[in-house]
Amino acid sequence: MELLFYGFLYYKHWNWRTNKRSVIAICMLIDFAINVPSLASRTCRCTNFYIMNSYKENLRTGVTSTLADIEKMITASNASLDAATATLRFAKGALAQAVEQEQKLSADLAGKNELLELAARACYLAGDAMQTAGQQKAYSAQSASNSAVAAANVQVAANAVVRLASDLGSINSIVIADDYGSAIAQLTGQVYETTNDTALSAEKASMKAMEASIAAAEVPSGAIADIALRLKNIADELLSSIAEGTGKTATALANEVANRQTLEKNVHQADAVAKDLGLENEAVKASYEFTCKQLNMGLSVPAGQVKSDSFTVVFDLYRPAFSGGESVVSEYRIAIVKEEKKFVTSTSRVWAAAQAKGVITFSDAEFGADVTSVNKSIQLAGLTDIDGDKLFAGRRYVVFLQVVFTDDYKKQINNFEDMLSAPSNTFSVAKP
Repeated sequence: MELLFYGFLYYKHWNWRTNKRSVIAICMLIDFAINVPSLASRTCRCTNFYIMNSYKENLRTGVTSTLADIEKMITASNASLDAATATLRFAKGALAQAVEQEQKLSADLAGKNELLELAARACYLAGDAMQTAGQQKAYSAQSASNSAVAAANVQVAANAVVRLASDLGSINSIVIADDYGSAIAQLTGQVYETTNDTALSAEKASMKAMEASIAAAEVPSGAIADIALRLKNIADELLSSIAEGTGKTATALANEVANRQTLEKNVHQADAVAKDLGLENEAVKASYEFTCKQLNMGLSVPAGQVKSDSFTVVFDLYRPAFSGGESVVSEYRIAIVKEEKKFVTSTSRVWAAAQAKGVITFSDAEFGADVTSVNKSIQLAGLTDIDGDKLFAGRRYVVFLQVVFTDDYKKQINNFEDMLSAPSNTFSVAKP
């Protein structure tokens, strides 16, 4: 694996050549690592002096740049995902409002349709009332006319009876004067009395006929017809107003249905975009984790394990393929660096910080030979960063992992440089 590591460095350093010979050379080197371990080990030792110092730094720079680029992609992906999620949330909110408005308009339209039906029935009844009042007005006018004619005729008859009674009175007076007490006088007196009674009844009948004529004339059929006409007009206006309002509500409901359908499409589109961006976000994060795992010793600070008094650092232990099972690491150093200084942190700075007790150290002997990855909880009490500054809540930091090799291993590989990782993901100390 060491040889593959150095082969990758070699290829990364000379990839500007982009010719077949460099690729063939790397393939041969990998083949030696797989099939001829002893030759590969000798080849590695011979080439270490040439490539170890520069290529380690080149790889760390390349990994740092790669992880930084992926972090930018994660930031952009998170922003896009947040925007898409917000768009989806707003679209769902707009859809919920549209559905609620549609339900209100539907209930309003149902009520107005019932009211419209009642108004139509009222208009129909008002029309019947107007027609009846018109007929009653005509019949009342005819009745008044007939009553007036009848009263006039009765008055004429009464006048004739009165004149007849007056004439009979004169005849009776003559008969009494000429032949008082005779049968003719008695008969004439009876006729006279009967005629007087008839004249009295005729006068009474004439008075009743005139009263009937006056009563018929006093019937307010015209006023009733006018009231019925006004009622019909009011009913027509009410029906027209309700019909207009119902039409507007029906149009508004149709528009709201169309709006709701459009919003449903928007929600589906926003949901699809959010799902796509979510998958893309997961892919970018998985790419970061994979790159970190393969090229940066799995160094990370899990966001869910950052507290107000501690945080956790996860990293893989250095286990070279040609160590024969023996530990080649003296200790691991964890350096806390402000985010804005992660690109200027070097091995010498970590060494200087280690001399000033500004890093956290772990002996490789703490871990068993079969352990490949560890989680170390770092307590914040009295902890400082690589510059000697206390850690502040809300400020963004990264950690570096320095692998300090044993002196024997350094002599064996003919290189006395220790290995410094690329920066971890950014984290912030939680507020208490």
